[in-house]
Amino acid sequence: MRHYKAMLGNSLTQEWLPKECLKARDNLVIMEHYLQYIRLSRVTKENPTDISSPLSKKDIILIEQCE
Repeated sequence: MRHYKAMLGNSLTQEWLPKECLKARDNLVIMEHYLQYIRLSRVTKENPTDISSPLSKKDIILIEQCE
């Protein structure tokens, strides 16, 4: 995930990437927070309130295409 965030967040690549790719970068940040929440829930033994991934299959395909 860090690879994709670094690639999509690079100021040089932002100049020529389509806007959809920049939105994908924002979705990766949301996904990173979601994963952190899930990890914390496992440590504290709390049930996560939302167990579905914030990234859809379309988002994942878009991220791969942007790479």
